[in-house]
Amino acid sequence: MIVNDNSPKAEFEFKDYFSAISHFYPNFTELLDIWSKSESKAGIKHIAGLIIDEQTNLFEGKKISGFRDQKDNAKEFIEWILSDKMLDKHQQKYFEFETESFAEKISWAEQLINTQRKSKAYDNV
Repeated sequence: MIVNDNSPKAEFEFKDYFSAISHFYPNFTELLDIWSKSESKAGIKHIAGLIIDEQTNLFEGKKISGFRDQKDNAKEFIEWILSDKMLDKHQQKYFEFETESFAEKISWAEQLINTQRKSKAYDNV
């Protein structure tokens, strides 16, 4: 599965693949569950990169960008990103991969998650 593919090609093309999959995968929740359970290096690298590269589209535009920008699964995806489970995963994986070149991306993604969680909490007051 693309989530666990650590090849340079998968890393380069992940956003486009994810956009297409998020449009057409019959059960988006199942896809997120698979990603949540992934313990692979590629899995955390892909989500961290997606959060950083797509932060404006996700958190301001409330959409999953790609070939066809779409909002259908965006709310669920954003809630998944901002969940306690995903925040914990970023914190855990940062320490697991702290010597890797992409560790800084995990840290940046964690900071974005925390910022968005605080903003969302503020919006709910």
